[in-house]
Amino acid sequence: MHRLFALFCLAGFSGILAAPAPAQGPVPSGSDAFFEPASATSVPVEAMLPGVVEPLQLVTLSARRDGMLFSLNVREGDRVEANQVLAVTDNREAVAALRVAEMAASGTASIDRAKNELAMAKRHRHRVTQLFAHQAVSEVEIDQATANVQKAEAALKQAVEQQQLAGSQKELEAARLESFNLRAPFAGRVLEIVGKRGQSLARVDPVLTLASLKRLRVELHVPVTWYGRLRPGDSCSLAASAPVGQILSGTLVSCEPVIDAATQTYRCVFEIGNDDERLPAGFTVRLAKPDSPRTASAKWGR
Repeated sequence: MHRLFALFCLAGFSGILAAPAPAQGPVPSGSDAFFEPASATSVPVEAMLPGVVEPLQLVTLSARRDGMLFSLNVREGDRVEANQVLAVTDNREAVAALRVAEMAASGTASIDRAKNELAMAKRHRHRVTQLFAHQAVSEVEIDQATANVQKAEAALKQAVEQQQLAGSQKELEAARLESFNLRAPFAGRVLEIVGKRGQSLARVDPVLTLASLKRLRVELHVPVTWYGRLRPGDSCSLAASAPVGQILSGTLVSCEPVIDAATQTYRCVFEIGNDDERLPAGFTVRLAKPDSPRTASAKWGR
C-alpha cells in the first residue's frame, strides 16, 4: 500500500516538472520600454489624501529698518493696492536730511559765481591781447591772463560737479527715507496686524500679514495609481470639504517626479481661480478625477 502511494506521488511530481512554461513575449528595452499606469478609477475619493488650500500669495511683512513703529496706515481686513504704504518706522531724521540735501541740490550760487568769474577772466584776456598787439604789454601778461581763464574754467567745472554730487546725495537721502516705508508687494487684504504703534522694532520683527485670495494653491499627495495620468496644465476636479462642500476645478501646476516609497504617493501642486474671492482659504480638498483623463496606454514622460 505504501509502495503504491509513493509511486503515485512520484508520477504527479514528474508531471509537474514536465509541464511547459508559460510563453513570454519579448521584453522591450531602451527608449521603447514604458509602464502603463494602473487604473485610477478603482481609487475612491475617500482614499485620496486631503490638502489644505492656501492663498497663492501670502507674506508676513517685517520692518525694513530698526526703530519705532511710527504709524500704521491700515487695519485688519482692509484691502490694499500694490505699492501702498502700510506702515512707517520713525523717519523724522531721514526727512530732515532729505530737506538739507534738496536745498543743496537746488542751490546755483556756486555755479553762477564761477560763470561770472570765467566771463571776467575772458574779457581781461581779450583786453590784454589787444594791448599786446600794440606792444603795450609783455608776453608774460598774456600768459597770466590765459592762466586766469583756465583757472576760472576749472572752477566752473568743479561747481557743476559739486551740483551733480548734491543731486546724487538728494537721491540717496530719498532712497534712505523710502526704506522707512513698509509697502504692499501686491494687491490683497490685511489678515493680521501684530505690530503696535510706538513699538520698538528690529528688522526681523513681523508687522502684519498680507494675502491675496485671487488665486489659491493646494499641495496634494496623489496615489501612484494616478502617475502618468496627470500632467501640468491639466484641469482636475477637486472635492472640497466644508464650508465649501462642492466640486472645484483646479489646474495642475507641477508634479514632483519622485514617489514617496513609504506612502506610495507623489506630490502635485494645483491652483484654483478665485477672482471674485468667493472661496476662503483653509478648507481641504481631495483629488476627485481629471476632467480630461489620459488613456491608460499613454507612455509616461511623452
